[in-house]
Amino acid sequence: MRTSAQIFLLVVLVLSCTVTTFSQQTLWKELNSEVSMLYQGQRYSEAAKLAQEALSVAENRFGPNHLHVATSLNNL
Repeated sequence: MRTSAQIFLLVVLVLSCTVTTFSQQTLWKELNSEVSMLYQGQRYSEAAKLAQEALSVAENRFGPNHLHVATSLNNL
């Protein structure tokens, strides 16, 4: 019985991490989409602020060597 409870808790932990990662990925994508729209609308100051926020999300959630960090740096 104890082993079943441990397995259940492990599954819950893994699933919660997956949901968090998915939501952070969605946030990062939404920020970059908005950056692109602002840039195309020549609203550079606003685009730069959001690009910085997207970079922070990418660095904090995915790590400094992730492709999302490189993309965010390129957008800046």
